[in-house]
Amino acid sequence: MSHLQQQPQSEQHTQSLLQILSEENTSFSAMIELLVEERTALETQDIDEVNRLSQNKQKLTTKLESCAANRLKLMSLLNIKTPQSASSQLSEGLAVIWQQILDKAAECKKCNLINGQIIQISRNSLQRSMRLLKSESGDHGLTYGSHGQALTQRRSLEAIRA
Repeated sequence: MSHLQQQPQSEQHTQSLLQILSEENTSFSAMIELLVEERTALETQDIDEVNRLSQNKQKLTTKLESCAANRLKLMSLLNIKTPQSASSQLSEGLAVIWQQILDKAAECKKCNLINGQIIQISRNSLQRSMRLLKSESGDHGLTYGSHGQALTQRRSLEAIRA
């Protein structure tokens, strides 16, 4: 292959890399929006919305993983070790978009941690409520028989054996 044929292919790979980075950048922006929406849904305890957003997050995560794989492949073809090192080899546009991706990835991580904390607080609150309800019933093993009568754990076991 002549040098002239290699140059257009390299330029094509460079353009493809910039396109992938742009897609990755856009996908991270969309992920931030989803995480913000998820936070609101978690705070309002809108379970249907949380479920819908979780499905959308999964699709977007798959897209981000695909972008990352394509980016790494193109970087390898262009003999680029890291996107930071590519800026001197290719263009300033690459360095700018890469920094945007890094910033957005950090923002996603922060939003995801906050949402995880909200989930943990909700879970702890629910567990406290369950413990409170069980302690107020006076019987931690309370179940009900076929006629609606309260059975202690011991009486439940006797009913099962019979």
